[in-house]
Amino acid sequence: MKDNFVKIPQYENTLWFNTIITAIIYSKYSRELLKKKGLLSKREEPFARLLNKLLIKDKDLKIDSHNFKLLKPSTEILKSIKMDPKINDYIYKYSWDSWMFFINFLKYIDVSYLSLDYYKSHLYFGLRDNLNFKIVDDNIKYDVYEPFSDTYADKEYTKLKSNPNPNYLCINVWGKETYNNIYIKYLNIHLSKENVAHKLNLDTYKSIKYDGLKELREEIEFNNYRYKLDSVILDDYKDIGDNSDFGLAYRYGTAGITDENDVKYLYNAKARVITDSEHNLIYLNADKLLPCEYIEYKWDVRNYKRKLLLSKSLCKKEMNSYSNGENDVYYYGRGIRTIVYVKQERLQQSSNLSEKRRKDEIRDKKIKKNEIKIEIKRYLI
Repeated sequence: MKDNFVKIPQYENTLWFNTIITAIIYSKYSRELLKKKGLLSKREEPFARLLNKLLIKDKDLKIDSHNFKLLKPSTEILKSIKMDPKINDYIYKYSWDSWMFFINFLKYIDVSYLSLDYYKSHLYFGLRDNLNFKIVDDNIKYDVYEPFSDTYADKEYTKLKSNPNPNYLCINVWGKETYNNIYIKYLNIHLSKENVAHKLNLDTYKSIKYDGLKELREEIEFNNYRYKLDSVILDDYKDIGDNSDFGLAYRYGTAGITDENDVKYLYNAKARVITDSEHNLIYLNADKLLPCEYIEYKWDVRNYKRKLLLSKSLCKKEMNSYSNGENDVYYYGRGIRTIVYVKQERLQQSSNLSEKRRKDEIRDKKIKKNEIKIEIKRYLI
């Protein structure tokens, strides 16, 4: 995979932004969807046009000084999605979190999505979408676009009914190790309000059908469409501490992505020093600012125990089970993470995933029953 895509150079404190671009533009199912829709090819903004060239793997694309300046967050991007443009200065001073900005990037591309918070065994909608950011005296403040109420919840459900099969399902998964996160405090404050938790709970509505979503399976069903697990955005995991910080410079995000052959890779966005052989026209103005290579790694969002250590100084994975202080620690199965599913084809009633799973279970039971009969028969002979 690493030879098929242009590695995206980065400015200081923008690795989180490159992580988002990599997940949306380079991961298989997202890439296929965007190419099919052709949304970026119709845009006139320089940044969107450059994203389209990355998407289609334009053979003439060079990351020269002009394009290099485009591949970063900007006030123009923030204004276009109605975010406080002063956040841009904050980003370059303190960095940001990939998972926090992910749906804002989808808004910029103008694709449909549903953002869900998987919290204490419930799937909630309409929460992340209502979170607003403002910069006050060089500090970030968290607010809401509109008050949480019955009216807001009804409006969010109406939006969901009007588009029951969005292009992307973005699942923010919150395990116990994240409960001190400031976003969890935001959830607790607003979910405690009268009727809000009930009305924003996906399971409240019988009209919403899904299968495999809470289990975080590779393939799920959502309102009679098949969705494929395509990528995962996550922050490094702090063994010591409460994993409560975000938007700080010492958080290092990464992504798990899928290549065109369904092989899983991790994207290590940390910058590395490039070699003389790589210092060519493609990366003319990217000296010492290239991210690490794509590393083949079978990431698993359901594996809570598997630890990954990424070297801070070398672009490689280290599979040892301890950290020597020179590694960033990641768990694809826990910590701060967003799991991304991409819409596939409509399912026929007779062949949907839940029906297939039911038939498989019946088949397995029959096989087991026959095996027992055979063993009993052998014993009696």
